[in-house]
Amino acid sequence: MLLDLFSALLLISLLLGLIMYGVIQAKNGDLAEVAVSDAEVVIMPRGVFRFLSFR
Repeated sequence: MLLDLFSALLLISLLLGLIMYGVIQAKNGDLAEVAVSDAEVVIMPRGVFRFLSFR
């Protein structure tokens, strides 16, 4: 039971750390790289936002 609690807390802390890292990166304005040409606009997410943009 104690091992289950520890593993759940570890997963929750990992997810919260990932979210906090994303928030810090968002405050710095480092969300994505934008490339503009005559025919298209390409938006490439950076860092943790690569994983969050899969939905």
